[in-house]
Amino acid sequence: MDYFYVGNHANNVGLNDVYGKVQVPTGEKSNIALNAHYFSANADLVNDLGKGLGTEFDLVFSKTIAKNIKMNVGYSQMFATESMSAVKGGTSSENTNNWGWVQLIVNPRLLTFKFKED
Repeated sequence: MDYFYVGNHANNVGLNDVYGKVQVPTGEKSNIALNAHYFSANADLVNDLGKGLGTEFDLVFSKTIAKNIKMNVGYSQMFATESMSAVKGGTSSENTNNWGWVQLIVNPRLLTFKFKED
């Protein structure tokens, strides 16, 4: 989910995203990952609430289905702060969101070249 760059660009203060990822194999061609993001404003906010906009956690299960096909299934939770409300509008509870998602990645090799050596 693109929480910051789609939609309302009013009060834009730039974005810093400090993140980390832990990934653990769960079997042949599959793994589970936990991604953590800390979002903060790049510029000072007018209300002196601080630059921290919120924290997001993503839990992702990935499975390779075939040679060029991979599937990701995930759950994401965003915990917004009062500073997020100043930027996006609403209250921090209205800006705290969760969502589930499924992603299918198909990456075919359309053209391949083999160079003949002399």
